Amino acid sequence: MNIFAKVSRAEFTRLWEAGLSGTQIGDRLGISETSVRSIRKSFGLGDRRRGNALHTPETVEHVKRLWLEGKSASNIARLMGPTWTRNMVIGMVHRHGLSEGRKTNGKPGAVAKTAKVKPVREPRPPKPPKPPKAVSPQPFDLSKSKTDSTAEQRAEKAAAGRLIIKRTIDAANDNSVPMVGRRFGQCAWPVGTPARAADQLACGAPIYQGIEKCSYCLDHAQRAFARDITQPKPKDNLERANRRWAA
Repeated sequence: MNIFAKVSRAEFTRLWEAGLSGTQIGDRLGISETSVRSIRKSFGLGDRRRGNALHTPETVEHVKRLWLEGKSASNIARLMGPTWTRNMVIGMVHRHGLSEGRKTNGKPGAVAKTAKVKPVREPRPPKPPKPPKAVSPQPFDLSKSKTDSTAEQRAEKAAAGRLIIKRTIDAANDNSVPMVGRRFGQCAWPVGTPARAADQLACGAPIYQGIEKCSYCLDHAQRAFARDITQPKPKDNLERANRRWAA
């Protein structure tokens, strides 16, 4: 059903001219506030604006008296008539400066509390920086040095290592095989000094089986290892340490 056919033009005009708000008219006629605005425009009724002419000095004085008595804005709007709303009362209070001297809780001497403004604190001056603590230099202790030997001792170890490396140089023999063609079980000790690395020869003799994962014959294994491989492995290995210093 069309909303315009549901609403009587005469009834709507009477309610509008009586000063009822759009919400109040909608409640009376059972329609929404949006429909009230559409019907008002279709009926050609002008926009009802409440200007300052409504707020005569007598009206302002009456609202002021009610406000200072402690009544709320909703109560004042109800007492002033159907054309008044809570927002109208609040707007008048702010425009005419009626918020001062208002009574609260119905007590004649009680005045509405105003928000306290906290004083702005001045920023504290920054603290001066603390002077650095004086640290006395500590004497260097040679006993705490990380080096475990002197320069003379390191030179002696290096010389012993170079002597061991010199003993590993062998000349090529009749049993030598090419290093790249050496078979499993043949000694891998390099012999000779070829011009090219691809021509390097190996010893080729059967490897020593007395120790695990040995790639050399007994003669060359005794040179490769810094200990006597025919004896149990000792705890100290001085010859290997000398070789490390010479490298």
